[in-house]
Amino acid sequence: LLADVYCLYNRARGTELVSPEDLLKACSMFGELRLPCSLRKFKSGVLVVQLSSHSEGAAAKALVDHVQELRCASAIEIATSCKISLTLAKEQLL
Repeated sequence: LLADVYCLYNRARGTELVSPEDLLKACSMFGELRLPCSLRKFKSGVLVVQLSSHSEGAAAKALVDHVQELRCASAIEIATSCKISLTLAKEQLL
């Protein structure tokens, strides 16, 4: 999640913190700078930073596999088993 990136980045800096707007602008430039990351916006508006090599098809298949394995999977169960944030698990289940 972009919010997590913001917190981690500013925690590492200690002082002279970066603003949320500046971080969003920087992340929006990933493609221009040919970095191996991209900024993705879910339909709900949630923003995430992901590797450019990330495959939606592979992620969807992994999610289906987890749901079939757990039989009845909640967002919390998916987040725990996939080691992702609860917000991201909810987005992927939509």
